[in-house]
Amino acid sequence: MTEVATIRAVKVGPETDMLPHSIEAEQQLLGAILTNNDIYDRIASIVRAEHFFDPVHRRIYEIAIARIQKNALASPVTLKGYLEEDEGLKQLGGPAYLARIAGAAISAFAARDYAQMIHDLAVRRELIGLGRDITARAQVMEAVRRHFRPEFLNRLDDMIIFDRLSRDDMDGIVAIQLGLLDARLASRKITLDLDRAARTWLADEGYDPVYGARPLKRVLQRSLQDRLAEMILAGEVTDESTVPVTVGPDGLIVGSLVSGSNRPRPEDAVVH
Repeated sequence: MTEVATIRAVKVGPETDMLPHSIEAEQQLLGAILTNNDIYDRIASIVRAEHFFDPVHRRIYEIAIARIQKNALASPVTLKGYLEEDEGLKQLGGPAYLARIAGAAISAFAARDYAQMIHDLAVRRELIGLGRDITARAQVMEAVRRHFRPEFLNRLDDMIIFDRLSRDDMDGIVAIQLGLLDARLASRKITLDLDRAARTWLADEGYDPVYGARPLKRVLQRSLQDRLAEMILAGEVTDESTVPVTVGPDGLIVGSLVSGSNRPRPEDAVVH
């Protein structure tokens, strides 16, 4: 294999378990695609978006191949407009990150090797996940057998083990809850226009490592629904209105009202 990037294993979440991946390989393959779109044809059958470990890299790849498949140019400049508001990309330096990975691009002849590496690492992560699932089920079943009599267990048709929700699951749950709220507002033709930062804020505030998504409904009620109700009662929001929702230093901003956060204020926060 040529020009192979260093493979690193990093901690994910609070656990000490390590998952195999190569951030460098992902960066360099994406950089190659953004500088030479023809490379996509060489690696399309090997790697898919879900094979990328980094969620930002996953989104970059998805947008890039969507443009390439439409015979449109995928480059740091053309992708900038799609990713300017992406919170994950902002943490990596914003659109300038696209230029940096383009500058680190591998040569075209090494692209298939890198794509295969990314694919193989994804398969290894999946196998590790399956191993964890099998181990977890065995541990749960052992605990069940210790706590319940065999006579009771024999009367059960089946037992279903649910995985604990992760932060990554929250984006989809937020979308579902916002859809339910939109349906309630539909009769008055009131539209909520939440930007990506607002959706991320709701997902972060509504997630708890122990309770999963249970706090989300309270966060939505307190930070969004209550504020919206106040605006409707005050006449600030009327039928057929569009209400912008974004995030500021002090929390969610619904129209002109700011909702506080449950999270502690950073020590270096400036109070005006």
